[in-house]
Amino acid sequence: MLTQRVAEVFDEFDGRAGAARIAQVLTDRGLKTNKQAVRSAMRKQGLRAARLPLSREELTERVIAIFHTHDGRFGAERVAVELARAEVAVSEATVAKILRENGLRAKCYRGPEKPSPLRGPVRSTAHPLQRVGAFVLMALAGVDDLDRDPESLTQAEFDAAISVMRADVAATADLPNTKAPGSFWLAASYLLWPNSPMNNSGRAKAAPAQRRERIEAWRTYPTGRIGVPCSLCGSDACGWYGKADIPLGAAIHHRNTTPPGHEAKPCAQAV
Repeated sequence: MLTQRVAEVFDEFDGRAGAARIAQVLTDRGLKTNKQAVRSAMRKQGLRAARLPLSREELTERVIAIFHTHDGRFGAERVAVELARAEVAVSEATVAKILRENGLRAKCYRGPEKPSPLRGPVRSTAHPLQRVGAFVLMALAGVDDLDRDPESLTQAEFDAAISVMRADVAATADLPNTKAPGSFWLAASYLLWPNSPMNNSGRAKAAPAQRRERIEAWRTYPTGRIGVPCSLCGSDACGWYGKADIPLGAAIHHRNTTPPGHEAKPCAQAV
């Protein structure tokens, strides 16, 4: 049925309609389809849209005109459909290339912007461990207001939470091994932060004071920036963090998404 309808519309436009235009016409007429299915049906029948004799300069002008006519809301696919409606058969890839060459990028509609309070040092992202950690920071900072969210944390509250965390891990410096009383964080560190200053192979040979010094240096929040966005929240990253810093960072997903030339991820805050 689709093959026959495609052929009918193709003939209706005297062979000047491409897959995108035919798909739009069929959809408007009540036959739900897409350009991929239409393109496949055209290939089976040896149908190929005739191209209008447009120069590259003329095509570029048409693409830019359609882009601005729709206030920059149309990307390559929608612009290609509009061109097809005007009986100009051009691929989406060609339109995308023209848009890139002219520095044009479609706007992404995100809905009405909601007013929000001034943002503090914490961002909530889609990463499940990061989101859990953001709420843990509130608890460590002593915030028990159920109407607040992690992004409302002030810098002072954030610093207080970091101090508590740093004190907890630094306390493991005095423990001989994971079987000693109060060694929960030391035992957990082998899973969460393998080969970190808390549990590396040289731990047994170092004195407690040396261990504490290394741990506190490891958990001291950096003040600089490295010039790349955080892999989680997109804000300016302050360092490269790997499996010794990010909980469960040794997972396959983490290893396969590190930037080329680096063995870690850029993060804004790793505490």
